[in-house]
Amino acid sequence: MNIGLLGSFGLIGSAIRVRLASHTLRYLGRSQDECCLDLNKPIDATQLQGLDVLIHAAGVRDEDFTVDSTQAYNRSTTGIYDLFSKAIGAGITKFVYISTAHVYGPMVGAINETTAVNPLSDYAIGHYASEQILQRLVRERGIEALIIRPNAVFGLGFDQKRFTRWQLVPFLFPKKAVCEGRIAVNSPAIKRNFISTDAIAGEIEQWLLAGSSGYKVLNPVASSMLSLGEFAGLCAEIAEKETGAPVALELGSSNQADDFNYSSIYPQPCRSEELKQFVSVYTQMLNS
Repeated sequence: MNIGLLGSFGLIGSAIRVRLASHTLRYLGRSQDECCLDLNKPIDATQLQGLDVLIHAAGVRDEDFTVDSTQAYNRSTTGIYDLFSKAIGAGITKFVYISTAHVYGPMVGAINETTAVNPLSDYAIGHYASEQILQRLVRERGIEALIIRPNAVFGLGFDQKRFTRWQLVPFLFPKKAVCEGRIAVNSPAIKRNFISTDAIAGEIEQWLLAGSSGYKVLNPVASSMLSLGEFAGLCAEIAEKETGAPVALELGSSNQADDFNYSSIYPQPCRSEELKQFVSVYTQMLNS
């Protein structure tokens, strides 16, 4: 397949780029390594000619709304519509959009793809708007689309010089353990489903090869849930083993419900060891 990829060198996009390397990839974006495509400006449809698939792994971030909320919303709505509609005009029939679990609202209770959405933050609203635009185009234009809603993403292999999201929990806790010798968690009972970028890329590849039709929403999930306190303990244990230095855990009290369970109605592989492997490798990098 001829595949266009936005966010080719980001956290998730890098894993997609590696997983789909056997196909013909065209990197789309604003960096010098990509064909020029900027959602803040009118899309040049010539950049999309000859593609069969468009994968959008460069959606808005929380930080984008802090810097310029108007521009972030424009990228999520008019920018997305311009991109997708011109892509369809260029002959693209398959679309993948990386969204977020935050479109479901508060991370409490049992959540799967049948759960009603309730986007509350600007970040979640922006992503859900993009989802809805793509869903409408599926109905109107007969294209195929996959929406991916990950919960807590981890992985390596991306361009670390371009990465700006080191405050995400999967990266922050190991860094605190190695660099400060302590991890402080205000709400240790809060649970997250930690999913690897490689697992997300694998689900995309499977969907592309399966030849599914219509519109599909997928929660990519790991086989177990961890509370933030449990994840902090895992990071501390691995850091102590790698560095030989003790790591202090400072766990606060929390009234947050601990019944959150992120799951999927679709069968997925067992992914129980991926997180531990990531923390170990990342810890070794931090300690070198």
